[in-house]
Order: sequence, then structure tokens, then C-alpha cells
Amino acid sequence: MASPGGQSMEIKVGLIETLHQERKQRQLRFQKAALKLVATPPEPPPEPEPAPEPIPEPAVEEEVVGKLGKPQDIIINEICSYYKIRKEDLLSRRRSGMDHAHRMMCYMFFLTTTYTNPKIAKIINRDPSSVSVSIKKAKSLPISEASYFLEGRIRKLLAIKQKRELALIQKSIPARKP
Repeated sequence: MASPGGQSMEIKVGLIETLHQERKQRQLRFQKAALKLVATPPEPPPEPEPAPEPIPEPAVEEEVVGKLGKPQDIIINEICSYYKIRKEDLLSRRRSGMDHAHRMMCYMFFLTTTYTNPKIAKIINRDPSSVSVSIKKAKSLPISEASYFLEGRIRKLLAIKQKRELALIQKSIPARKP
């Protein structure tokens, strides 16, 4: 007759043998995988993904650069050409359908120049409070491709104008002799 303790001993021995066999099988799988890695040449690394294309800089045509005027003229002309509207329509009191263009014009004056609201209002023939409201509304709108494009192009044109003016000033100053 087998004692109850002997039966549990057989179960423990069987469990240990099973665990031992599973461990041997795992070791064999690891050995085979290691040999396979050593025996086969490494695969070439995957080609890197192409870098995302940068957002294109706004192009500045030579004909535009040649006709640079005052900063306000640059901003107004760029707004008109982007929204395909006439300068007279943009600056007139009647604004049906031109609210967004008017807001963008005020916002571009605000972003790209140091003009105050009264000065902007005088340029566009409006009240300073309407300029302030337009700027606030434009700021509350989500950033759009139009605002990014216009700001980049206007800043580039203003920088070109400033470089030209600086070059003219430098040419007019006589060189000092040591």
C-alpha cells in the first residue's frame, strides 16, 4: 500500500521532469536560433524613410522686388494679390465679402510692422477701434495656410526692402581714410 505522502512525491518528481524537459527544449530552440543568426548573412538595413518635405518658402518674383514701395503698399498689394481683389475694394468702406481679407490686412500690419492701431487706421481709412477688433478676430481664428503664407511673403519683401535701403545709405556715406 502506498502512503499518501508517496503519491505527492511522484507528482513532484513528474512535475520536475516535465519542467526539465521544457527547459531543454527551450535551450535547443535558443541554440538553433543562435546558429541560424551566425550562419546567415545579415539582412541589409531597411532604407530610411524620406524626410518630409519642408514647407516651401513663399516665392518672391523679381518684378515684385523691383516695385517695392512703402511697407503699407507691400502689405496691401500682397493681400490684394492673394485674395484676388482690387485695392480700391479692400480699402473702401463697403466690405461685403471682404471681411476676411480686411482682417488679414490688419493682422499683417500688426505682425509685420511696428505701426500702432491709429496709424494702421489712418492708412486703411478706418477707425482705430475697428482695426483693434479686426486684429482680435484674426488672432482668434486658427492659424491657416493663408496667414502663414502671407506673413512669410510679406516679411521677406520687407526684409528685401530694408536691405536695399541699408545698401543705399551705405553707398551715400563716404569711406573714411585712415
